[in-house]
Order: sequence, then structure tokens, then C-alpha cells
Amino acid sequence: MGVVVTKSTELDNVEASPIIANSVLNIHGRLRIKSAAVTVADADSDTSLFRFFRVRSSDSLKSIQVRTSQAFTNGTDWDCGLYTINTGAVVDSDLYADGATLATAAPAIPHAVASAPYQELRFADATTAIMSDINNTVWEDLGLSADSQLEYDLCLLANTIGSQGGVLSLTLLYTAGD
Repeated sequence: MGVVVTKSTELDNVEASPIIANSVLNIHGRLRIKSAAVTVADADSDTSLFRFFRVRSSDSLKSIQVRTSQAFTNGTDWDCGLYTINTGAVVDSDLYADGATLATAAPAIPHAVASAPYQELRFADATTAIMSDINNTVWEDLGLSADSQLEYDLCLLANTIGSQGGVLSLTLLYTAGD
């Protein structure tokens, strides 16, 4: 094994002659944030859907963080994906997380308990995470051949909701394609 120096495509573009412009989605773009919370009732059942906010097909999602007010006992199968905004039809229910567990609390105030401040969904699941996709737009994440110019609802689907209610909060870090 030898020592190597490897550069990102973004650095190669800057050093090219002539210079190749990088996308503002991954270089010098403004990082934006969305956050929302929903209440999960004790009586909510498996396959309940929790809608948080809209994302555009041209956005580039960098991080999806979920926080819980308490552990959802036996809440061991949650998906994070996209749904249409008007009909609520599923576009891809587990695009960003498949089978995430919320059986352990991830509080909004990390110093209050000795656990992680949040659970990362965007790149936490080995079945959906491809680290080289960090600069993809939503339409690229969906595998489309061109920008659909649509908005989608970012949602959590509780395949196995667990036996205890509480508050779920979702925080999205992204760069906008506008």
C-alpha cells in the first residue's frame, strides 16, 4: 500500500483549464434548514404516515435528522421517503431510510440524557445509503432521467410504530436548486 493524494471532482473542476463550473448545490451554495414536529398518539397504528414538509425535485438533501421525545417501545421499523403532495400517493416510501428503529430516544436536548442528539436517516441505512450521492438532487435520488419540476412531501412511515406515543421532530439540511 502506498500514500496517495486524491482530489474530489469539485477540486479537479477548479484546477481544470479552462475551469469547469461547479454546481451551487455542492460548492458555495447556501445550506438551508427545515424542521417540523408531529405528535404520535398512543392509539396510532402500524402503517401510519407522518408528513413533515415539502422538498423540491431540484433540492439536494444533505442530512435528515430525527429526534424523539422518548423511545417508541418496539418501534423498530420506520421508513423515510417521498409522497405526492396532492394525492398522498407513495413515490418511494423508503428512499432515505428503510427499517430505522426509534426504540431508543434521540432527544432534541442532548445534554439532558446520555444518548445521541439525533438519528441520521439520509446516510444511516446501509441498504439506502450511497455516500457518493451526497450531491444528488431529489430527482436523481429517485432515479429519474430529468428534473420532474415537482414538489414532494418528506414523510416517515411507521411500519412497526411501537406501543407508546410521543413527539417526532425531523430536521432537514439541504441546498436548494433555485
